[in-house]
Order: sequence, then structure tokens, then C-alpha cells
Amino acid sequence: MSTQTGQAAGHARYTYRLRASSAAEKLLNSEWDRCRWIWNECVAKSQAVHAHNRARPADKLTCGPAQLDKMLTEARKTTPWLAQGSSV
Repeated sequence: MSTQTGQAAGHARYTYRLRASSAAEKLLNSEWDRCRWIWNECVAKSQAVHAHNRARPADKLTCGPAQLDKMLTEARKTTPWLAQGSSV
């Protein structure tokens, strides 16, 4: 955060610490694991589409939010541990 007072500029620094119980920490780690898995799947799909488009410029594919959303929905149907997490 930056503040202006006359000609001098000041900076305020805020520090927060999250103190979670062991049960909450376990749940957060599980959710973060799912998020990381989803991120890696999206990156892999994007890279595959990019490689396909470079190899076959006449047959372009797309990898946008709609395709990734469909991919996630299918993964949640077939992967029980992924379905246990948040859908948002």
C-alpha cells in the first residue's frame, strides 16, 4: 500500500499468519492437491493443442475455457477423489 503525503511517499506493510488446525490443514492440502492436478492437466492439454497446431497448421484446434471446463467435468465424473473437492 502506498500513501502520498505532500512530497514524501510512505509504504505500509501488512503481515498475516494463517493458523489452521491439523484437520483444517489436511483439508486445505487436499484441495490444493486437486487444484495443482487440474492446473497440470490444463497445461498438458494446452501444450498438446499447441504442438498439434504447429505440426498441422491447416487443422487448427483450440484450447479455451469451454474445452477445459468440459474436460474438468468429465474428470470429476470419472475420478472420485477429484469429485470430493470444490467444483468452483
